[in-house]
Amino acid sequence: MNTSLYFSFNQTDGTMDYEGYTNLSSSYDYFEDFPPIPERDLLPPPLPGNIRILLLLVYITIICASLFGNIMVISIIIKYHKMRTVINIFLASLAVSINY
Repeated sequence: MNTSLYFSFNQTDGTMDYEGYTNLSSSYDYFEDFPPIPERDLLPPPLPGNIRILLLLVYITIICASLFGNIMVISIIIKYHKMRTVINIFLASLAVSINY
């Protein structure tokens, strides 16, 4: 059985020709040589409690600030008629879509 694989590049149409190969679509499982990876090695280690509380406070602050800012944009565009330009209406629609 010839297991060597030869590649030749066809410069006219940019294709590769394969010569002398065995069946590349065989049912050989290439991953059976490797042991399975335990699930605990796939996940990152848990964060300490102090860091988790800090991240929670940061996330809550960012979410509250963005909600407040979007509500202010919507209320200003509704209240002041001079602010009802095409761009500001577009920004208000973005603020509404982000809030919901």
